[in-house]
Parts: sequence; structure tokens; C-alpha cells
Amino acid sequence: MPSATEQLSQLQDHLNKLEDNPITTQISSEHIQPSILPIFFGLHKFETFDISATELARQFTLWGWNLWRNCNLRELLYWNTKDQQKKSTSVIKFVDSFNNHSRWFSNYILTGTSAKQRAYFIMHVIEILSFINKMDNFHGTFLY
Repeated sequence: MPSATEQLSQLQDHLNKLEDNPITTQISSEHIQPSILPIFFGLHKFETFDISATELARQFTLWGWNLWRNCNLRELLYWNTKDQQKKSTSVIKFVDSFNNHSRWFSNYILTGTSAKQRAYFIMHVIEILSFINKMDNFHGTFLY
């Protein structure tokens, strides 16, 4: 069995390899669906509920994926240290994005001027989160 220092140096080598090779995913064009245009896009004021829940869920998932793929293993290891502000910048951006999206959902619901409108917004948020869950975006599922 290797000694602790050998194991540590092997882990260090492994981390360096991971850092040099960021995660990349190939997506073929046959899997990409066209964007869903807003329901009522005309002269009146454009609102969030004019965008379909499916498209909002897709956009939240893409946003989260772009942030997540920039996080590397070393940053996750530094997350609970004193130097997290310097060494875990991508993880901090990812967490801040989650907090901003969560705050956005709450504010979106509270912008309703009547109880009926807020109920409609809540149904829209639940529908968005349902589509996020169907896309296996479990991080996004916990936004609200």
C-alpha cells in the first residue's frame, strides 16, 4: 500500500490533469430544439409570463450548465477554506447565480397586483420548475 505522501502526490497529479483538461461536452445539432417564441409578442408591454415555461426552463438550465462546467474539482475542494473568495471563484458565481434566480422567482410572484394574478404566477413558476426537473436539472429544481 502506498504511503500517505505518495497518495497525496498522486492526488495532486490527478488534480493537475483535471485542471488542465476542463470538462467539455459535445452536443449534436439533432438534440437541439428550436427556441419557443413568446406567446404574445406585440405592441403591449412584454411580461415574463408571455414566455413559455418550457423555454424559461431551458434557459435557466443552459445558464446553470455554463456556470457549472467552469467549476473544477480544485475549486470545490477550496470551497470550505479561508481562501474561498480567491480560489473558488467559479463556485461562488454558481452559488450567487442560484441565489439570484431564487430571488427572481420570489420577486416574480410578488409582482402580481392581485391574489388571482399572484396565483397565476405561482402556477407559472411551478410549471417552469416542473420542466426544469424533467430536464434532470436537480440544481435548478430547488430554486423555489
